Amino acid sequence: MRFALDPHLKTRIGRRLHAIFLVGVMVPMGAALLLSFYQVESEVEREREAELRRGAKEAGLAIFDRLELVDNEVAVLAGAYEADPEGLPSLTVDSPQYATPRFRWAGIDPAQGDPVAVLGEIQDVEPLTAAESAQMAAGRPVIRMRLNGGPGMLLGRAIDPEAVEKGVVWSEIDRAYLLRAGDGDVAYLTEAHLCLFMGSTPIHCSISADTQLGEHLVLAREQGDGGLFDWDPGEGAYAAGYWTLFLRYAYSADSWTVVLTESREAMLAP
Repeated sequence: MRFALDPHLKTRIGRRLHAIFLVGVMVPMGAALLLSFYQVESEVEREREAELRRGAKEAGLAIFDRLELVDNEVAVLAGAYEADPEGLPSLTVDSPQYATPRFRWAGIDPAQGDPVAVLGEIQDVEPLTAAESAQMAAGRPVIRMRLNGGPGMLLGRAIDPEAVEKGVVWSEIDRAYLLRAGDGDVAYLTEAHLCLFMGSTPIHCSISADTQLGEHLVLAREQGDGGLFDWDPGEGAYAAGYWTLFLRYAYSADSWTVVLTESREAMLAP
């Protein structure tokens, strides 16, 4: 079958006019499609950035709640020891009340006598500073960070806040408990890396470039960028949302910052 060619297209002017018409129609359509694509991509990125900020806050609140649970158990141990120093149970991670282990070890460090292990093997702990003694005298706990030889989180309470010199209940918090996701708690974003910092020092980080991330975090906080910043660990651009836990009043400790970071490429993946 042969189609008859429009008479107008048989002339040079007709063909030129037809080409101009096609260009005039297709170029705006292509530009509109391209603009729509970038608008959709930008909207997806904004939604994912909001999820990173929201996820960091939810993770921070979950961590703070778990710190309070740990503190409550330490307070119970302190009360039990003060009531009956000889009646403390020897616990193991298999004990029913520790179905979810919260401590690596816990014990009593009395002013007189030998330390009393309650869970695990109690470690040597340095004497209280003046600020820590004042914190415990106010009936509040103290958090200490051990960053040499692997991060460790110690939480302690005075046996008797009115007489701090009687001794302290110390425990080392299990980081796996503090930072876990799921099980009815906060469910972190699937592709995001969770990191916890004290200043620029990583306490925990699931991405290898933690030192570089910490430096970008400090800079972002100084610039006050609204809880979101970009950084590049050398393998492409990443977005990071963060949320700060202020621990000075409650635990006499420096602030911690929870960071959720994800590659820009993963953010746009289907």
